[in-house]
This record gives sequence, structure tokens and C-alpha cells, in this order.
Amino acid sequence: MQLGFIGLGNMGSLVAHRLLAAGYPLGVHSRHPDSIQALVDLGAQIYTSPLELARKSDVVLTMLPDDAALEHVLLDADGVLSGVHAGATIIDLSSVHPSTSRSIATAAGQRHVSALDAPVSGSTPQAEAGTLLVFVGGERDVYDSCRPIFEAISNSRFFMGPSGAGATMKLVVNDLLGVGMQAVAEALVVNAKLAVTIGTLPVCGVVLLPQQLQRHRFAFEFLVQIGEVRLRVLLPWRGLSEQQPLQGRLIQISRQRPAQARSLSTM
Repeated sequence: MQLGFIGLGNMGSLVAHRLLAAGYPLGVHSRHPDSIQALVDLGAQIYTSPLELARKSDVVLTMLPDDAALEHVLLDADGVLSGVHAGATIIDLSSVHPSTSRSIATAAGQRHVSALDAPVSGSTPQAEAGTLLVFVGGERDVYDSCRPIFEAISNSRFFMGPSGAGATMKLVVNDLLGVGMQAVAEALVVNAKLAVTIGTLPVCGVVLLPQQLQRHRFAFEFLVQIGEVRLRVLLPWRGLSEQQPLQGRLIQISRQRPAQARSLSTM
């Protein structure tokens, strides 16, 4: 089975490494070919366009930053769907809106191509170790046929239902994560304002060491790092908009991340 991979950023490149380590022949496409030399050294084949990669692949995996990038790579004239053969499968590992996943599945189906929305939960350490969680939407038999691929990159896989169900579950998880991170951040700010000088601060049943908070800028930077992506998808999903006061403020904060994070990380 020939795999193709598009979206070789911090997460995608690590997932691609896992697939190569599992013995899959892998084609890759990147707008910055020099950045994926390590994958080439391990045997990956570079392709100059999504279309060319798709022509040579039985399964195309994507891991892209947002809905627009995903639609560009899959649906444009030189995109994956212009080159992929009937009977192939697209696995999208991106965090996008469920409606985007459903529209892509529909477009793929018109070309007799299967599509799975399979966003992952976890960060770079889990991607490197192959211990991500994957939430999958699509046809059950397609999921079953692709299960060995998911086993190579994750330690937990959940089939959620039809197209869009995986993307929906990822938004639910992100919603819970965002609320939890906001609560932790507020607790740390209260602690700082009250000048509590204790060795450790228990938050939500977890003991957070001060040096860990300082090193990771936990109180603010991580919150807005996930928020910058999450809010873009979560707001319309929950029927909210940037014009509403709280949501607008969160968007504004996320766009001011560098300066704000530096000031709060010194508390």
C-alpha cells in the first residue's frame, strides 16, 4: 500500500516518521522541500504537487493548519482529488469544522474515493512516540481497512460514526481542554496576585511545580496557543461569533500572544 502525506509541520513530520518506521512506502509533498530532508533520508519520495503525489498513492494523509489550507490541497485544480484514482482513500488528520469534513467526503465520493476525517488529540511528544488519540468519521469498512495505518501513529482509536463525526468529537475534546486551561490559568493568576509563596500549587488535583510553569509559560502562552486554532473552529460550531464580547476578547488576546505571553510568563 503506497501512502502519500501532505502537511509536514511539527506534528505532520513526526507522524510521517512513524509511518516510515512501520514500513510503509511514503510519498511526501511540502512547499518547503528542504525542511523534509530527514524524511527523504529515511526513504520518502518527494513529489512536486498534491496532484502528482495523489496519482502515485493508494492512501493520502493530510495534516494541515486550517480549513482553507485543506480545501486548497484537496480541491484545487492541482489538488489531490484531481489526481487520485478511484478506490483510493483520503485520511484527514487536521482539526477542521465538521461541515468541511463532510463537504470533502462528498467531493471525494463523486470521484469514487473514500474519505475519513481523523483528527488527533495529543502534541509533538505523543506524535513522536506514536501514542496519539484518533477520532474517526466516515464509513466503517473504510476505517477497518485503514486500521493498521492508525495503529502505527496512535495507541487509541475511536470510530465515531459517519463523515464529520470525528471532527465533531475533536471539537468537543478541544472545548473541554480550553475550559480546563482557562480555569488553570485563572487559578495561577489569582495565586500570583495573592502573593502565595508556597513550594507547589495544587490545581485541579495536579501538582504544578513553579519551575515547570516558568519553563512552559503554562499560565497563558499554552492557553492561547491552543486557543488560536480552537476558537476559529469552535465559535461558529457553537453558534457564536467574534462580535460577541467574550469571544471577541479571546480572539484579540490570541492575536496578541507574543507580548502578552512574555509579560505573564514572568509572574
